Amino acid sequence: MNKQMKIIFGGLVFLLILLLGVLTYLTLVINKQKQYKKTSLSTVQSKQIKSNIQEKKKDSSWSDKHGGCIEPSVEEKKKDSSWSGEHKKTCEQNGGRLIYDKDANGNCAVFCIFNNNKKCGEFGWNECIKAKGNWEMGEVPSSGIDTQDVTDPLSYKINDSRITVSRNMGKFNYTIDKLIDMSRECDSNKTENYFSKLIDRFKNAPRFIYNFQIDNKGTFAVTVLANKMNYSNMEDFKSDFDQCYAGGDAYPTMLNKDWLLFISSCGTGMASDSAKSCDEIKKLIMPSLKLK
Repeated sequence: MNKQMKIIFGGLVFLLILLLGVLTYLTLVINKQKQYKKTSLSTVQSKQIKSNIQEKKKDSSWSDKHGGCIEPSVEEKKKDSSWSGEHKKTCEQNGGRLIYDKDANGNCAVFCIFNNNKKCGEFGWNECIKAKGNWEMGEVPSSGIDTQDVTDPLSYKINDSRITVSRNMGKFNYTIDKLIDMSRECDSNKTENYFSKLIDRFKNAPRFIYNFQIDNKGTFAVTVLANKMNYSNMEDFKSDFDQCYAGGDAYPTMLNKDWLLFISSCGTGMASDSAKSCDEIKKLIMPSLKLK
C-alpha cells in the first residue's frame, strides 16, 4: 500500500470513529431527555395527588377528625356494597351522606354523617340513621318483650297425628366466639366489640325452642328469640345471625317487630333416616309457621 492510500485509509478510520462518537453522544442525550420527561411527569402526578389530598382535607368530611381516611375511587366503590345499595339509599333519604372514617379498631370504614356531625357506623345502622345520628346503644327502645309472663310467640298447625312438639324456654345463649365464627363463615368482618354490644342488647332476651318430631325420629327445631335489636328487615337480621354452612342449628328465617324466628337444618346432606324425617316435618310445618 503506497503512502497516499495509507493517508486515505487513516482518514476513513478517523471519520468512522468520529461518527460512532457522535451517535453515542446523541443516544445519551436522547435517553437523558426521556428520563427527565418521565421524572417531570412523575413529579407532576405526585403534586396532583398531594393537591387532591389537600383539597379533601379542607373538606370536613376528610379532616383529621374523620380519621384522615381517603375516599375510594369510583371503581373501588363499585366493588364495595357499603358505598351503594341500601346503605347509600337509607343514608341519603334521611339527609345524610356517606364518608370514610376510622372505626373502633382503627380501620377505615363507611359511615353516614349528618349536618350535626353525628354519624352512624356498623352497629344499629337503620336505628341510628332514623335518629339522624342522635343514637346510643341504650337509648333505642328495645322490644318490650320481657322474660316474665311471655305468651307463646309462635303459631303453627299440625295436620299429621304422627308429629309431636315440645317447647322449651330459655334466654339468649350466643357467645362472642360463636358469633365471630359465624360471621367469618359468611365473609363478614364484624368485630369482637360489635358483638359484645349486640350481646348486651340481647341480655335476658327470652328464647323459645320448638322441637317437632315424627314418631320420635329426627327433629326439626324452630327457635324464636325476642327482637331486642328492633330489626325491621331480613338483611339486617341475617347480617348478625346468619349461618353460612351446612348443618347449622339456627338459620334466620322470619321476623316481626317483637320476635325473630330461626330454623334448624336437617343434617349436612347425608340421606339418613333422621334427616328424611326432619325434611318431612319441615315440609308439613313450615307453611303454617307464623309469629304472633
